[in-house]
Amino acid sequence: MALTNNIPIIVDPRISERLAMPCDIGRPKSQVMKDFDHKKLVWDKVPEIWWYTPEDKEPRNRFKIAQEPLELFFERIRDFESWLLSRPEKMVVVVAHGGVYRALFNKIVRNVQIISKAYF
Repeated sequence: MALTNNIPIIVDPRISERLAMPCDIGRPKSQVMKDFDHKKLVWDKVPEIWWYTPEDKEPRNRFKIAQEPLELFFERIRDFESWLLSRPEKMVVVVAHGGVYRALFNKIVRNVQIISKAYF
């Protein structure tokens, strides 16, 4: 489906899932951009390695993953929310994973469920 309007699609790593399992490890920005080569995607906020990268000495879980600390996860979600509130748009769509929605809305969101939050 082609986009025919001037609505920007901003890719923002602050609303990526919390690193806790192997599936939460991303791919470098340059690889992802090849798969999503749409001219309307804005990649400015995305560094090449955009997921949480732990120190070698951090403890590992049963998947041998050093989980992203909850305080860091919530900090980046709050940072995203502050940025979102500073936007000039009156309506936005946020596409993310369940843990991000739970942090933003303080509730569990079902797969493909549509929810809204007024900030006015």
